[in-house]
This record gives sequence, structure tokens and C-alpha cells, in this order.
Amino acid sequence: MIFRRNNTDNRLGRTLDIINDEEPTLENIRSQLVTQNQFRSPLYTLWCNEMKETLRYHRKQWEFVYTLQALESYNMLREGARGIGFGVGIEPLPAVMAKRGCLVLATEINIEKPNKNGWVKGSSLEDEMRDLNRRGICEPSVFRSRVSYRDVDMNQIPADLQDFDFVWSCCSLEHVGSMKLSLEFIMNSLRCLKPGGVAVHTTEYNTSSNILTVKNASTVFFRKRDIIEIARTILSAGHDIRLNLHKGLGKIDKHIDFPPHSEDNHLKLFVTKKGMMLVATSIGLIIRKKLD
Repeated sequence: MIFRRNNTDNRLGRTLDIINDEEPTLENIRSQLVTQNQFRSPLYTLWCNEMKETLRYHRKQWEFVYTLQALESYNMLREGARGIGFGVGIEPLPAVMAKRGCLVLATEINIEKPNKNGWVKGSSLEDEMRDLNRRGICEPSVFRSRVSYRDVDMNQIPADLQDFDFVWSCCSLEHVGSMKLSLEFIMNSLRCLKPGGVAVHTTEYNTSSNILTVKNASTVFFRKRDIIEIARTILSAGHDIRLNLHKGLGKIDKHIDFPPHSEDNHLKLFVTKKGMMLVATSIGLIIRKKLD
């Protein structure tokens, strides 16, 4: 039996659907944590092949796979679909999306405006575009015709970025300065979408405590209570989100990677930040924008 903790928002009469005791899967994807069993899915192998990566049990690789599968599950990776990514760095995702026929705007913080938290793009536009397809995932001429680049500060999303079918960010929103700013970014990213569009964001999750965490820093770590509050805010605005907060039962799910961190068996890691010691992992959020 699946236990669901249903939380009703009295303002809307809507229910927050949370699964706590069934492991998440890529086949029945929702907002969920990285777990060992997801790496064993044929879908995981499929997306690793698309990205030209060797499968490894690493949470950052999972974030890319999760994002692609989440968008695929909503039929967003299709010919002519418009997507915008925030804090893209040198991710392989824009190339995979372009190969699938999407029109993609990749964004990063302005090279001329160093951020007070230390995350700065350090390359030219030409370098940025080349790096986004450096694996040769997408045929170069097709990539150039379908992918564009723009400098964007996630704390100041320009008003003209609208009418996209999907938006995404991978482990970027925890770097905008505070949990408050992170939530503002999530909600502002939804303004970029068409009604019914989909946002997929991955971020840091504090799996060791629902009380102590880092809330104001260059990297913040969301507790279970924070994710639930974010979900309630999303529901209160009329959008849709469903949670699975099961931590996984596999051997690697129980393993904590201590520094120096490994390139494999790296789903949960020990972190020291602002005098706190905690265990972090990754969580993905899928939000469906309300229909007007």
C-alpha cells in the first residue's frame, strides 16, 4: 500500500500529494529524490546514450537524466517546442534538446557582472556555444540553427522571456543567495512559460535534518519542510506539483561519500557549510503551469 500524506490548501481546496514510502521511478516520474533504482531503468541508459556519457552512480548525471525524462514525459522534447535553460554552464542538455527538434535559449550570468556569491561565467559567447555541443551530440549546423545564448541573471529574469513551452535549471537555483531568492526564482521562471508549460528544476536536498540547514549562503540546502512549503506555494498559485520524498533503499542510497568526493557511488555526500555538518543529495522538481 502506498502511503500518501495529503495536505489541503484551504484557500484553493487543493491537495498536496506526497508519497513517502514507495521508491521513485523514472517511469512514473514526479518531483523526487535521486535513488539507486532509477539508475537501473532502461530510460536511464537511453538518456546516457543520448548525452554520450557512460552510466555512473552520480547525482549530477542523474540530474541531467531526470530533467530530460521529466520533459519527455510531458511531450516537451518535440519538433518546434521552445525551451529556456538557466545557469546552463556546459551542460549537454541543449544539444540533446536541439537534436530532438527543440528551439533552445541557453542562459548564464553575464560575463561582465561578477556575482557576489562567486558564480561567474568565464568564457566568450563563441566558447559558450562551442562548449554546449562539444560532445558532438547534435549535428553542428542543426545546433547553430536551433540553439541561441543570452546572458541572464537568475535573480533578474528579463520580462521579455515569455511563451516558452518548457524551462529548466540543473543545480543552479541553490546558488542565487538564499532560500527566499530560490523560491522567487522558481516562481519567476514560471512566468516564462505558456499556460500548461512545464518547469523542471534540480537542487540540493538536506537528507540528514529537517531542522538545521543552510538558508542564506552561496549554496543553500533544502530540507523536507522547505520542499513541502515550496510545493504549497506552487499549488496556491494554481500550478501543479506532486512529490515523492522516499530516500531509496539500495546499498548506494545508504552510502555517504566523504571528501574527496568520488566520481561514482555519489548519491549522498557529506558537506560542511557555515559551521554545519550535513548530508546532501539531489532533488528534482516538476511544475506544470496552470491553464489560463
